[in-house]
Amino acid sequence: MAGQCSIADEVKDAWKKITSSKSEAAIRCMHIQVNRAKKEIFLKEYYEDTPIEEIAEEDFEDNVPSFLVIRYRWERKDGSMRLPVILVHHRPEGGNPYLNMMTASMKQPLIDWFKPNFSWAVSDAEEIEKGYIEENLK
Repeated sequence: MAGQCSIADEVKDAWKKITSSKSEAAIRCMHIQVNRAKKEIFLKEYYEDTPIEEIAEEDFEDNVPSFLVIRYRWERKDGSMRLPVILVHHRPEGGNPYLNMMTASMKQPLIDWFKPNFSWAVSDAEEIEKGYIEENLK
């Protein structure tokens, strides 16, 4: 059990896909949320090679807090390539206060579990775009 919530097996399986060195996908991502009734982190969706803007536009509901775990192929200006893991906490304004608090309490346990290279919080899904990610990787 991590923090207040357990992590569903489907999240652990998606994590294995994200960190697999076999995939050539430029973006591997999972969208995870808290199931308040079960007190469990569950997998809402898994993506490979889907533009990050499309993921944010499709999957982030206006007032439901959640996380994206992203493995992003980043080609630096010097020609080198990195594959950082990024944890993005979507903290929308409004919504259910208990669910907001429960989701926020899971941020540090998820950081401990996924060990991302970067961790950011956003309040608006429109902030999640390729330019934002690359700017914040520097």
